Amino acid sequence: VSVLYWPRMFTLGLPVSAAGVDLLPPPTVRRVAPPTGAALVLPAAEGQLAIRAAGTGVPFGAFVGLAEYPVVLVPRSAHVGNHSSAPASNAALAAETGAGRVALKPEEYVAVAEQSGATCVVGMHDALPCDQAPSRKRLMAESRTATWAQCIETTGGYRGVTSLLPLRPAAPHPQENPKDAPVFPSSEGGVCALSTGMGEAPSEGRRYLRRCIEHARSRRCVTWAHSLLSLVDTLCTALEEGQAGNVIVACVFPFQLARRGMAIELPKEGAAGGPRLIDLWDPALELDTSPLAPGCTCMPCRRHTRGYVHHMLRVHEMNAGQLVYEHNLAAVQLMLRRADALAAEKAKLDRQELCRVLFCGRGTNT
Repeated sequence: VSVLYWPRMFTLGLPVSAAGVDLLPPPTVRRVAPPTGAALVLPAAEGQLAIRAAGTGVPFGAFVGLAEYPVVLVPRSAHVGNHSSAPASNAALAAETGAGRVALKPEEYVAVAEQSGATCVVGMHDALPCDQAPSRKRLMAESRTATWAQCIETTGGYRGVTSLLPLRPAAPHPQENPKDAPVFPSSEGGVCALSTGMGEAPSEGRRYLRRCIEHARSRRCVTWAHSLLSLVDTLCTALEEGQAGNVIVACVFPFQLARRGMAIELPKEGAAGGPRLIDLWDPALELDTSPLAPGCTCMPCRRHTRGYVHHMLRVHEMNAGQLVYEHNLAAVQLMLRRADALAAEKAKLDRQELCRVLFCGRGTNT
């Protein structure tokens, strides 16, 4: 399998819908997240809608005006929730879209991967990540994932598109019957660390992420970041493991925060402290003339104030969410570039120091 690498170790994954990046027009996307360090994370159901609208032969990137961006096809949308299988066959992907609920068979999923021009495609990702005894719900999800992977193999695979599959432990759990353990095909292109919690202890998710990044090494690893904390955890884990490949972090929280009128504020370069969230709906900001985040160099912070964005939110101006989303993406991009610099230096720092550098940069604490 030929693997295409992005030029940086950490790539920002931009969750998209059938119409492109939510809230942001293509010129803004290029300004805040250049294609050299970003990718479009496309849910399969949204990809199918885009293909129907654009017609056969038009890649998704070209359809939404972002042809230069690589596309990562995933079976679920982070905005909606976990994917689920159609109960009748246990071999179909059911998903929610803006046009309603749709179901994709394995051959349709393969067709979306090919027709959307995807650089890589993520398989079902409910593999068992735990060191603790698996729950019944987890075992059912794992069996569903294995069935889906086998159906994809039956259709002939993804035919030239790099596939990323979940990581299966080398041996079954002691409380798991080896005869009942699902069999996953091997993934030469990389792994996906997208498994969600099903009642396990929070520490199990971190163990699984570390295991996936360690397994990927010089290949590719795709993971979600549903919060600023999970983003930092992913970056620190990859840096501690010395990952030399490419980690694609699909960040959905900048959009979710922007929809709520929340802006990310990172400390000024070299200052002490950590990040915080600014609620731009707060009436106390009505006359505030400071930028969204002091020290930030993004376009919204250079041109607008907290009081102005607060007013836009109150009158339900459609550009308010766009400004906050662009600022939040700029803050995330800054953290990713700092992580890239640490990876290039091969710095050996403890987690506390890694977090300080990600949040505050290399400056001296004051």
